[in-house]
Amino acid sequence: MEQLCAILGRGKDADPAGYMHRTEANISRDPRVVITLGSREVAGKLGPGTGFLIKGTANFETTGPDFDAIKAEYAWARGVLSITISSALQTL
Repeated sequence: MEQLCAILGRGKDADPAGYMHRTEANISRDPRVVITLGSREVAGKLGPGTGFLIKGTANFETTGPDFDAIKAEYAWARGVLSITISSALQTL
């Protein structure tokens, strides 16, 4: 959860991208994304576990500081899926 809070706090997420060629093509046509994620380790509104609905815009990066950091940790990454968060809603 600490990682999620850090991501939401800075308003951006950067994830390693391996193959993802179709995703890259889709994002080049329309960069808007909607992501859902959850965790059992976080107290939710109704008990243990919670989920989030995250909306934002995405792009693929192959240069820059995010790419360098991801490539250093994940040698297989050909790029970075970078998401700028516009809203995050707790769903559970």
